Amino acid sequence: MGEAATLVGAVLLEAIVLYLGYGALSNVLGEPLVERIRTL
Repeated sequence: MGEAATLVGAVLLEAIVLYLGYGALSNVLGEPLVERIRTL
């Protein structure tokens, strides 16, 4: 039971990290990408 809880916690933590990382990347890369598309 303890190992399962640890595994679930690790998966949730990884999902949160990926979500936050994707949000940060979208903020950094999103606007320049939109500007590039507009200028094409």
